[in-house]
Amino acid sequence: MQLIYKFHKMESDNNLFDLGKEINLPVWDIIRYSVYVKYYYPEKDRAKLSEAPTRNISDYIKLIFKIVPFVFTVLTNRKKNVILTASRYINDNAEYFDKSAMPIINTLDGQVLVFEPILVRKMAYKYLYDFSNLFRKFHKSDSIPLEYWTKIDAALTQNLGESLVTYDEVDSIVKIFKSDFLFFKTLFKILKNKKLIICTGNPKACILASKNLGIETYLVQHAGIEIDEIDYSYPSDIKNTSPILFADYVLTFGNYWCKNINVPTKKVIPLGNDYFCSKPNVESDDSVLIISTIVHGEELSKLTLELANKNSDLKIVYKLHPNEYHLKGEYNIFFKDNKNVNVITTEVDTSILIAKSQLVVLIVSAVIYEALNQNKKVAVYKKINYERQLHLMNYENCYMFDFAEELINILSVNTKESDFDFYKKSDIPVIKNLFK
Repeated sequence: MQLIYKFHKMESDNNLFDLGKEINLPVWDIIRYSVYVKYYYPEKDRAKLSEAPTRNISDYIKLIFKIVPFVFTVLTNRKKNVILTASRYINDNAEYFDKSAMPIINTLDGQVLVFEPILVRKMAYKYLYDFSNLFRKFHKSDSIPLEYWTKIDAALTQNLGESLVTYDEVDSIVKIFKSDFLFFKTLFKILKNKKLIICTGNPKACILASKNLGIETYLVQHAGIEIDEIDYSYPSDIKNTSPILFADYVLTFGNYWCKNINVPTKKVIPLGNDYFCSKPNVESDDSVLIISTIVHGEELSKLTLELANKNSDLKIVYKLHPNEYHLKGEYNIFFKDNKNVNVITTEVDTSILIAKSQLVVLIVSAVIYEALNQNKKVAVYKKINYERQLHLMNYENCYMFDFAEELINILSVNTKESDFDFYKKSDIPVIKNLFK
């Protein structure tokens, strides 16, 4: 049985969502993403997910300079709408932006206050730094009751063979939640906003803070939403009225999403997104585009090296995920003898890289939907958690492979014309109706 189905069954059979219900602290819903990831990725790959560049003195200086505009704007420039972004893309003006949020920010034209958790030099829109991470360092709270963890530990052991989480790990996640809840509840109280738009995963603390203050919440799709996307996927018996923390509405990129999955929201609204729907009109350079991630980079880099060594005339573009940007130097050293491999971070937008390519290679990435939408061939490398893409293998232009040699055969196959409903154009009237 696929992991997600075992996980859902365990959650329901053991009534895990009821943990902490009596004190309005849905412990299981708060920690379930972190728990699921422990079982979803091999142990050696899990550690990579938490890797992050350390901050230096200049970062803390930047933080200091962001305090004054934060306090001034929060106290004097209140907006009806607040949006939480994760700006990891970069435009032609070298400005960072959030593709998921951009249609909403552009449409609302100054009628939304943007909060960003990433320290960036230059943004495509005005924003305030989200100080919740800093607030965590000073906030103290009580530990969770031991019996909560005991029940979780027993359920994991009985249903998944072993428990991969400790009491300290669970307690740490809940303490971070409590800190974020206090921060955002205080922030939203001061702002008096009526709506919260979320483009940064599924932050449970923000949801609870909003519920306490009567603020409507909107969760904007930022990647693929499939049955094993644990941020969205719940057992069939869980509803939006269950003891969980989930947004009131989910806004998707197109009509395809959330059809065969239980998403416990009041309504799924296909909002569309011009940035993901894009089909750039650029000339192909017949490149092979490799889509890396922090988890898949080791396997994909070895594959790329083999492919490059055996096919020196083949142009290969190795696209790093934002959580790998700090590793670009290491990748360049790895490919130093391969002049046909170009390691890319933000130099060229992913949609253009796809448009120029003749084949996109990956293990697991939402780029697969963008590539198919552009009528490109996609080859899924059968490593690590590749099974997550199995449901797409019935689509035209989708392939799976075990060895580098197979890619040459896939390259020789003609691309077939197909039509997909993963994305649609941004629905501006709906955006205006929801938030103006």
